[in-house]
Amino acid sequence: MMGYRTAGCWQGSPTLLIACNMGTRQKRPILRQDQSFFASPILNRTALIGRMFQPVRSRRTISRNIGFIRATLSLRENVNARNLGQISFPLPPLAEQRRIVAKIEALQERSRRAREELSEVEPLLQQFRQSVLAAAFRGDLTADWRAAHPNIEPASELLHRIRAERCRRWEQAELAKYEAKGQKPPKNWQDKYEEPEPVDDLELSELPEGWVWATVDEISSHIVDCPHSTPKWTEAGKLCVRTTEFRPGHLDIANARFVSQETFDERNYRLKPQPGDILYSREGGILGISCQVPSDTELCLGQRMMLMRTDVHFFSRLLMHWLNSPRTLDRVKRLTLGSASPHLNVGEVKRFPVPVAPLDEQSKLLEQIESCLATPEVCGQMATDYEQQLDQLDQSILVKAFNGELVPQDPDDEPASALLERIREQKAGQAEATKPTSKLHRHHGATR
Repeated sequence: MMGYRTAGCWQGSPTLLIACNMGTRQKRPILRQDQSFFASPILNRTALIGRMFQPVRSRRTISRNIGFIRATLSLRENVNARNLGQISFPLPPLAEQRRIVAKIEALQERSRRAREELSEVEPLLQQFRQSVLAAAFRGDLTADWRAAHPNIEPASELLHRIRAERCRRWEQAELAKYEAKGQKPPKNWQDKYEEPEPVDDLELSELPEGWVWATVDEISSHIVDCPHSTPKWTEAGKLCVRTTEFRPGHLDIANARFVSQETFDERNYRLKPQPGDILYSREGGILGISCQVPSDTELCLGQRMMLMRTDVHFFSRLLMHWLNSPRTLDRVKRLTLGSASPHLNVGEVKRFPVPVAPLDEQSKLLEQIESCLATPEVCGQMATDYEQQLDQLDQSILVKAFNGELVPQDPDDEPASALLERIREQKAGQAEATKPTSKLHRHHGATR
């Protein structure tokens, strides 16, 4: 590159630049920038140095200096001014610095505007998802299907079968207990069975013809709370999920944590999660989010969550979508409003009302919901991909800039070698001027 010289970070005068923000104590090594080294007047207030100092942030410079940094820091992820001052980078002529800065800032301004546009995508997609779910559970998405199928079994009959199956499971479980103890069931033992609390539908909206209101408890075969203890984490082993991995309709286990087989068994002693079970966050910052156990996945519950397994006559993904719908989210807000530590207890969640459609219509309703939600999922992934491409583009800009490929080079520019020589002379003069006076002179001044 014509006129370029390799330089290091140095302390000159007089501009203070924040070079980094690392370490447990948030230390900020400071560099003083020589006036002959051009810096953009636009400085990030927290941790970003001038645009012309950005080669330190480029992948090429990091890669070139990584061995030095590792050796210097001795495995400590911290950087001080002395360490940073020994990193080398290409120094262009001063005039070219100005051209490079102007070009970088123009291109990065375009990247910034693109990021601002992309940041508006997810809120719009979230609004669309909520609109889809609201329409679905009003019955709007299957209105034409109902008109074409007027003679299907109503949901009231379906709910009757669900309740009967629930009672049968309870009786089987009780009989198994008596048998394990070697006892015969006492007279009228079935009278101990407690029907689930009926839904209070006085303030609920009217449902489409053939639908009924039920509770989460009524349509579930199993509901269990998580263990009230912190898991003993291990580096590898069995998957243990946390609410931070919950997304509406999706469990993100990319950064999952693990527990031992013993801990896994202890946390699943009440009920081992199965693919298709519903996970629900009922406490903490991520409150009221529902997702599903993925297929071919073994896991145990962490904290601040509960698990629901629906009856075979109710589609579990419909319950998941209902728990993520505007109606349920509004209910959660009302129940937790004003609480210093927002949470839901299991009893409250069991009493959540759920709209139940006829079984055949449930299948069509779920198909319509998933079809509508597929579009925003694709758009959201595209927006994420574009953001990653912008990151790569910013790096490419820096690589080109400090390879001398971003702006034209002018043979009439003063070479960087002359610039660097002046900087060194100026530093030498400053060092001489700041030398301490002799002991004799200091003593004479003190006794005078």
